Amino acid sequence: MNATKLLIASLLPGLYAYGIVLDAPFPEGVFRVTSVTKQIILKDQAGTLRLEKEAIKGTSVQWELIATEQQYYLKNLKTGHYLTRCDTNLILSPYQEVDAKWNLTKTERTFTLDDGDASTPQFITLNQSGKLVLSENATKGSQWKFDKVSDPVNHPGNPIIRHIRTADPSAHVWKDGKMWLYTSHDQDDAVNYTTMDGYHAFSSSDLISWTDHGEILHSRDVSWGRDKGGLMFAPSAGYKDGTYYLYFPHMAKGGKGWKVGVATSSKPEGPFVDQGFIKGTDGIDPCCFMDDDGQAYLYWGAAKTGIKMAKLKPNMRELAEEPRMVDYGADDCHEGTFVHKYKGTYYFSYKNKGYAEQGSYAMSKSPYGPFSNNAKFVKKAQGAQIHHSIVEFKGQWYFFNHCGNYDGGHLYKRNSCMNKLFYNPDGTIQTVELIHHEPTAPIKKAPSKKKK
Repeated sequence: MNATKLLIASLLPGLYAYGIVLDAPFPEGVFRVTSVTKQIILKDQAGTLRLEKEAIKGTSVQWELIATEQQYYLKNLKTGHYLTRCDTNLILSPYQEVDAKWNLTKTERTFTLDDGDASTPQFITLNQSGKLVLSENATKGSQWKFDKVSDPVNHPGNPIIRHIRTADPSAHVWKDGKMWLYTSHDQDDAVNYTTMDGYHAFSSSDLISWTDHGEILHSRDVSWGRDKGGLMFAPSAGYKDGTYYLYFPHMAKGGKGWKVGVATSSKPEGPFVDQGFIKGTDGIDPCCFMDDDGQAYLYWGAAKTGIKMAKLKPNMRELAEEPRMVDYGADDCHEGTFVHKYKGTYYFSYKNKGYAEQGSYAMSKSPYGPFSNNAKFVKKAQGAQIHHSIVEFKGQWYFFNHCGNYDGGHLYKRNSCMNKLFYNPDGTIQTVELIHHEPTAPIKKAPSKKKK
């Protein structure tokens, strides 16, 4: 059992439950809560118990964490009561006195607090730390019934791809319901980015077991690209009317500079066939965003060229308008832009020019922007930049990026990672915690495929 995932809400005499992370349904039985006093205790990644900011300061209650091989006990040193987490189920030990019951039932999407009056249901959200947070109008002292949705995915560990160096994962959920990753490929002997070559595709139906579909496009397949090959930087992907599109930056022949190429396939796993570069593009790190109405937009660029965008034609291979600069409420974008949509709001995120906190984002009601409320939401990845993509899968949002600290890796030898992403009630993004721990499932190798 991974101790870093442990989160236990403390129970004072006359209990008040405030937040718990669960990986499996509660055991049958159960309990009720009647007190209004709250105290939150988290076990952080260093294994240290710490009070949450919301914890009441000045309290005299002390807690002790007692760990065995498969069990964790939270003991109130004043009363001697225990709270036990055993085999991923939270249970009250026989030493804990309770006077009634909790009833937990599974719902489709949300955590709901119901105070018994059907006309005034209260809601809670699951934040990045895994803590259940009461809505502002939740009534203290009420007796609650919790309706809990189970976690759709148990995190498999980071990096999620380890048998090959992959970076810049562009994540998408296509019509088959699977998660698809399109990645760049770092070479094992790389000393800079010039040798990046050979895009790969990976898929998963549960985000635990991944299938490697092999190389889907190489510089040797790009007739307009430079003769030396390499320089196949971060890709993006799109889908429309039965065709899958791979967008990729590459250096064109004849000193024409960077262009955004497009390749197509009838299958998500490829192979992809180059269709040339998109006229009017002049930079790296493309991002194809498909809006709810079926209109596609392309974003590209970096600090030197500025960040640009334009609507795509229905053929997904040409710009439908003159490119325009993206107004994102700041001037610190270095590279790695990504656009996604959540509850009617467009999010423009990117790798900023900072070091400690490299991920920034801004929000808009239009894919054209202007994007405002610029804020930071993720720290620097270990050994690498914070190039990323954001996507929803089975009701949970995920943040895909890469790291450079796995098995002799570094800035030019990276591996793809995945972490959960959460929103606040006002639509702002909570700080993403980049987690690193061992995987639980091997990578499957897909059968070789022939180009058509």
